Amino acid sequence: MPAKPPLVSLVIPTRDGYDILKQCLESIYNKTSYENFEIIVVDNQTSCEKTLALFNDYIDAKSNFSVLKWDKPFNYSAINNFAVSQASGDVVGLINNDIEVISEHWLTEMVSHALSPEIGCVGAKLYYPNDTIQPVSYTHLRAHETGRNL
Repeated sequence: MPAKPPLVSLVIPTRDGYDILKQCLESIYNKTSYENFEIIVVDNQTSCEKTLALFNDYIDAKSNFSVLKWDKPFNYSAINNFAVSQASGDVVGLINNDIEVISEHWLTEMVSHALSPEIGCVGAKLYYPNDTIQPVSYTHLRAHETGRNL
């Protein structure tokens, strides 16, 4: 890991889903030891008032939190590509809105691997609430000629 850890942009697409998004955000902010990150929530036509209020609460409370509006039909790839085009980080993490952080060093570990020149993609082991392992998923962290990882 470099002396100055790179900014990581965590992109979280969502639509409504207040309870799962709240848990996701709280766990990232409360259980992540890596400090240099931003969260970009991509709002895909949320209509739930509680979720909209949650967006505003985090915008008011966290300087590293933002919401982008995606007012088009759901398309996971397009939503993430749009958000990445707006991201400031040197590393980008594509995060589902239903995850909960359980290890404070998760982001440090993923970033340290993603920065290795021989690594093209880093993924997390995801667990169900009953501690069984979810089917394999991954976060794309790919090196570009610009030096930016995605």
